[in-house]
Formats: sequence, structure tokens, C-alpha cells
Amino acid sequence: MSQNNHPTVLTLPNIRLKDERTVFFLDFFRLLMSWKLRGHIEQLYVQNMTLTQEVVIETGAVLAPNHISRWDASLFLTLSEHIGKRAFIFVPHTILNQFPFLRWCGAIPLHTESPS
Repeated sequence: MSQNNHPTVLTLPNIRLKDERTVFFLDFFRLLMSWKLRGHIEQLYVQNMTLTQEVVIETGAVLAPNHISRWDASLFLTLSEHIGKRAFIFVPHTILNQFPFLRWCGAIPLHTESPS
């Protein structure tokens, strides 16, 4: 983010992704990840949640962590409920091949080994 706390806006190509999410799995994994977070994290602070919700509703957004951790999926599934209904997460395709059910929760394969 820039100094004025406004998100950086980038123009990306218009790509239609197949939405493979299912309500049952999405709700189940949101509940499971929320339970996991409550067991390990006492408090969670989110900066600019209202602004993030507004941007997502108005134009859409890509929310990307600046690192990878075991908590990313838990945080994504828990926060996606508050951010917006069309929330997805990029997952390395090798992980998605191991756990294909993650597509039902909004995971999109990300091929990291080639720039194309």
C-alpha cells in the first residue's frame, strides 16, 4: 500500500475463471478453519477492512500475502466470509493436484515455474 493507505490499483487482463466452489464444502472449511484459528490465535487485527470490502464490491481485488505460511488458508477462508462472496485464493498447482477438493473452496491453480 502507498503512504496514503489507498490500495494500489493495477489493470489486469479480463479472464473468466470457472467457479468450482460448492456451498457445502465452502461452509464446512470456513467453519473448520475458523475453529483452527480460535485454537491458536487469541486476537486477529485486520487493517482497513471497510476499505477492502468497498474495493472488492466496487471493482474486485486480488489480496496476496507477501509470504507463504500454513495459516494462509485458514485466514483466507475466515476473512473471505467478511470480504465478499466472490473470494478466491491462488494455490500452487502442485498443492492443488495433491488436494483437488480445495477447488470446491475457491482455490485457483497457480503455475509458478514458468512466466507464461
